[in-house]
Amino acid sequence: ERIKNVKNNFTFKACKYNTVVIIDDVMTTSATVNEIAKGLQNNGAKNVIIGCLSRSSINEELKIHND
Repeated sequence: ERIKNVKNNFTFKACKYNTVVIIDDVMTTSATVNEIAKGLQNNGAKNVIIGCLSRSSINEELKIHND
């Protein structure tokens, strides 16, 4: 459900940086950072580094986009 809520919710311009760092305050399903990482990579970022300040307890494996 969360993946559907964030899909195509972000707009990206051409990324002029090779490496981009995303900091999430609380990561639950990783759906938001995953969607942002895909958008950045599709628009020129070579590397996307994801960090979070807190991770909620869920019973599913964290799935991060990696092409």
